[in-house]
Amino acid sequence: MKINATAEVTTGAQIASVAPGSPAARAGLEAGMVLVRVNKEPLRDIIDWLWLTSDEKVLLEIVHISSEAKTLHAAPALLLASTDAGVAPALAAATSTGSAATSTYTLTRNLGETWGIEFADPLFDGIMRCVNACVFCFMTMLPEGMRAPLYVRDDDYRLSFLQGNFVTLTNMSADDLQRVIDYRLSPLHVSLHAVTPEVRTRLMGSNHARGIEVLERLLAAGIEAHAQIVLVPGYNDGAELDATLSWVEARPGILSVGIVPYGYTRFAALQGAYTAEQARAIVKQAMAYGRVQVSDEFFLLSGLPLPPAAWYGDYPQYEDGIGMLRSYADEWGEDSRALAEGCCESQTLAEGREPCAQAAGCGSPVLAYAPVEETSTCGTRSPAESSDSPRLRSSLRQEQLEECSHTPQPAHRAHAPQPAFETRNTPQPAHAQPLGGGGEEGFCALQLMRQLVVTGEAFAPMLRELVRALPDGDCIEVIAIKNRFFGGNVDVAGLLTAADIIAQLAVYFGGGLSAANALQLLNQPPDKVPSKDTTQVILPAVIFNDDGLTLDGQTVQDIAQALERQVTVVDCTAEGLLDALYPKTKEIHS
Repeated sequence: MKINATAEVTTGAQIASVAPGSPAARAGLEAGMVLVRVNKEPLRDIIDWLWLTSDEKVLLEIVHISSEAKTLHAAPALLLASTDAGVAPALAAATSTGSAATSTYTLTRNLGETWGIEFADPLFDGIMRCVNACVFCFMTMLPEGMRAPLYVRDDDYRLSFLQGNFVTLTNMSADDLQRVIDYRLSPLHVSLHAVTPEVRTRLMGSNHARGIEVLERLLAAGIEAHAQIVLVPGYNDGAELDATLSWVEARPGILSVGIVPYGYTRFAALQGAYTAEQARAIVKQAMAYGRVQVSDEFFLLSGLPLPPAAWYGDYPQYEDGIGMLRSYADEWGEDSRALAEGCCESQTLAEGREPCAQAAGCGSPVLAYAPVEETSTCGTRSPAESSDSPRLRSSLRQEQLEECSHTPQPAHRAHAPQPAFETRNTPQPAHAQPLGGGGEEGFCALQLMRQLVVTGEAFAPMLRELVRALPDGDCIEVIAIKNRFFGGNVDVAGLLTAADIIAQLAVYFGGGLSAANALQLLNQPPDKVPSKDTTQVILPAVIFNDDGLTLDGQTVQDIAQALERQVTVVDCTAEGLLDALYPKTKEIHS
């Protein structure tokens, strides 16, 4: 290691961790150090790092910051705060005042060995910001007072390549363009939306032309792309959608196109959503073209059945909400078959009966996403009280279900009919009464505690049908939380807040809590005694960020304390939910 005074540096990579025994650890690197050059080349992002460290030997320059450069080698590493500008401001300030110096480290590795360095952020010089004025931009529809990072409008081609973020390309410089070509950053994920200049101006603002120009040059250079169209009523649908999809068909370098509907909050200037009839027309229009995939939301809204898995190929638009429901249903089918067979065998043996004659069908999955016909003595149900009934939940009072002796008899369908429900303002099924009480009669035969599964209005109808086909499925309640925080047509689980969850579940449990008072419960003493009601609330992990916070800044412990219920957070997979419903080992907060 050699320590030198350093010239001003403007970009650097903060080291988050160093793997024990790795080349970086052997060389003496530590978390908190700032890497500024590799083989004397500056670092802008993780892409530079991967490009410049492909050999088995590298020379790294590390910045230490201290009041006296001569003691830098003995000073503890300084952990710089990460911002959307990267570590550049701190580096610039330190080097300009002479309080920084560099150490050089030579690292060598064996064949197949990694360097053992994890960075705090993939972008070392900050996030590239959006320069557009899109009418559908969700960031502009947020209420005031939320966490600052939520308002950042990023439009960074590097995150498009690294993480699949959709970008418009309108802010790319000539150097950025050439870098994508030189580094072969392919495929990118591009927000296309429309191709007619007048329409793009209305949709995106005056900078729209640069996006098409850059995309054409990238395609000509062999860079491939997945495209996205946010379909806005009266803007880029109809004839403009035909023009856009025809434009795409002439460019084989665009590997896929995903079409998603305009989503808006109650704070948006533009209010308006597609009807079921319009959604069906859009699906039909889009399917006339190749490489085009329509979002799950359009299928839910239209009432059309989900396409088979083969239609989605390798799911290129999955992160854009396309194919998630099909993937979930198929995964559910695989995982629930074994579960159903095991539960049937356990139940029959416990009751001293012969093994279930139809074990393979007991609790079989709803692969085609169609209503399930079954009989059950777990709770009361009549044909008029099915999940697609127009009746609203008749009450939100405490009422125990009857002791469960569930014998599901799902109908097997080679070709499932269209589901008879839509996503917006979905009625709660009248038969699904609130869970309550804690006596013996309040438990299902195959479960230790009652299960309450929370999700958004969009996914709830499908999840109810999947759950109902499970062993004791009638004793598992799926609750759709209405998003009153954002309002508009926001109905996905990932945008739910603690305030809405607490307020609506408190009413469900008989507390009569208003949304305005929901967060006040979070200030109650931490040693509050839980209710005797053993109901477990299951939340999807997607409502929490990496720091374990909801959009309104609450934790799972806050929610559990406010509801006085046990709360479990599960992965947003079929396996994750089934493991929680039929637990092996899981973490429970109370």
